[in-house]
Amino acid sequence: MKSVALITWLAPLLGALMAGLLGEKLGPKNTHRFTIGMVTISLLGALYLSSIFIIHSSDPIFAKLFTWIDSNTFIIEIGIYLDALSVIMMLVVAFVSLLVHIYSIGYMAGDEGYCRFFSYVSLFTFAMFALVGAQNFAQLFFGWEGVGVVSYLLIGYYFTKPSAVNGGLKAFLVNRIGDLGLLIAIALIFYYVGALDYPTVIPMLEKFDQDILYLGLFEINGLTLIAFTLLVGAMGKSAQIPLHVWLPESMEGPTPISALIHAATMVTAGVFLICRMSPIFDYSPAVLNLILIIGSTGALFLGLVGIVQNDIKRIVAYSTLSQLGYMIAATGASAYTAAMFHLLMHAFFKALLFLCAGSVIVAMHHEQNIQNMGGLRRELPITFVCSLIGTLSLVAFPFTSGFYSKDSIISAVHHCYLPAASYAYMCLLLGAGATSIYSFRSLFLTFFGKKRFTGAVSEPKWQITFPLIVLAIPSLFLGMSSVGLFFIGNIFGNTLSTSTIANAQMKLLSHEFANPLLSGIDALFHPAFYFMILGFVITLFCYITNHETFNRIKPSLKRIAYPLEMKFGFDWFNDHIIVRSIIQFSRRLYRYLDKHVIDEGIILGLAKRCLQASYTFKIVQTGYVYHYASMTILSLFLIIFFVLYIGI
Repeated sequence: MKSVALITWLAPLLGALMAGLLGEKLGPKNTHRFTIGMVTISLLGALYLSSIFIIHSSDPIFAKLFTWIDSNTFIIEIGIYLDALSVIMMLVVAFVSLLVHIYSIGYMAGDEGYCRFFSYVSLFTFAMFALVGAQNFAQLFFGWEGVGVVSYLLIGYYFTKPSAVNGGLKAFLVNRIGDLGLLIAIALIFYYVGALDYPTVIPMLEKFDQDILYLGLFEINGLTLIAFTLLVGAMGKSAQIPLHVWLPESMEGPTPISALIHAATMVTAGVFLICRMSPIFDYSPAVLNLILIIGSTGALFLGLVGIVQNDIKRIVAYSTLSQLGYMIAATGASAYTAAMFHLLMHAFFKALLFLCAGSVIVAMHHEQNIQNMGGLRRELPITFVCSLIGTLSLVAFPFTSGFYSKDSIISAVHHCYLPAASYAYMCLLLGAGATSIYSFRSLFLTFFGKKRFTGAVSEPKWQITFPLIVLAIPSLFLGMSSVGLFFIGNIFGNTLSTSTIANAQMKLLSHEFANPLLSGIDALFHPAFYFMILGFVITLFCYITNHETFNRIKPSLKRIAYPLEMKFGFDWFNDHIIVRSIIQFSRRLYRYLDKHVIDEGIILGLAKRCLQASYTFKIVQTGYVYHYASMTILSLFLIIFFVLYIGI
């Protein structure tokens, strides 16, 4: 089993190295064949490992690759940590990555950096494996930074395009804030425990529940500070308010990598981190309250921003931000299994929606504005049906995969005991309405109505449509078939928190979803369903049945739409307040400290003092012999005086 785990992990790395170093010699065809072969090996390995941990409930296993640090009692080993949580994540990552590789054959055909792209995607897969399969915080941080670096390379893949370069840089810089939080958390954990491996850290940290840290005038519980800094790290990677601003800019990269980043890799890392460290979070109700507020606020308000977007990829990007808010809110309610369940279902339908968007973009000759589309359901029947399935799953239509995972989160938050739960519950319900509006708006403007374009349009190559069909199947059926495995079968076992709160949530959800068919029928009487239907009716009225009427009243809605178009001012605040303040402060620092104090005061000032001193000593350097003789005699008398009378 350990050999299979190591092969599963290292196969994408081999593919990345071959494509990156030998891609030009191998050629495009051999490059994508080799990388796809390596990811297929990873998928088969992940399937084998998942069967062992899901069917046979095997105990956690560590497949060691090598020892990195060995210093008496402090040891860091590199390898793959196998438990139900890590192998299921590896399975989803490998599955989506394989389909993205296949899809990229058609989407990236003829691109100058074809081999480079496949190298990056395979490297991204390896970095995500390193993250989810980490047995200690050192390897976790390596994988964490790995996905960050490769995402920077992929977002800025079109490096001659300024917007792509800026988007990659923005993602890289914003994530540094979250990375700092994670680094502080790791330092605090090492301070308390003196170790970094999970099996040692988590049981020992529980002993410090009452420990107080003194930070100047402030006192804070040690575990609360660790949980908070871990949350900051998760907020960066999973793009939570206010560190969400990088994610829409990631749309500057090629569409296949947008699917991989948003569905199964980078943005899910923060949710995974919170779930992996769930025993720590359950010791801090204050941080759980904060998580509830942050997650639910993002689920609603970032979903509202998606309503006014016209770029087909950015609409899906804001849907990712909103859905990540649902996952984060679930962790705040200690419903960690529900969060992971939605993470996994979201991986399928979000990858489907992104790849459908890419199919439309290819068919429309790289047009991305949905206002310039319309009526495409006849020309792109496969893409339309798959987009419809992805949309229904996204809006949590009963019996779809997205329904079971999303409804479990709303139910868990509704029954949560924390003070912030009521606010979070209302945000999640309203967020369901917002999700319905932006999802059906995109679907209607793209595939229905009159054509708003000229030229011929046809379904893209099979390499593009095949992954859509494959992803449509789990997006539609996997939720119903697996909900019992997650909540009744307790698929993750003791991998996640087993606190009283977490167990209560599991008991609640296992009761509610005991019969998946009845759960779907019961949903017809839940508020979330009504909000979803309301969003559908509003969108149908505005864009299908009464489009002309809506166009007439549209100008009067500009004041309402303005905050949404401004994205609630986050980008404006970052640019005008933070960035400009830093620039002004830096200029003043340069003007007064660097220029006046350091340059003129220390460097040039010291030089001036040396010159002035040299002028003083220059007076006695006349060049006349009798002056030097006089000074010699005077010096001799002074020496005699000091020797005879002072005793030196």
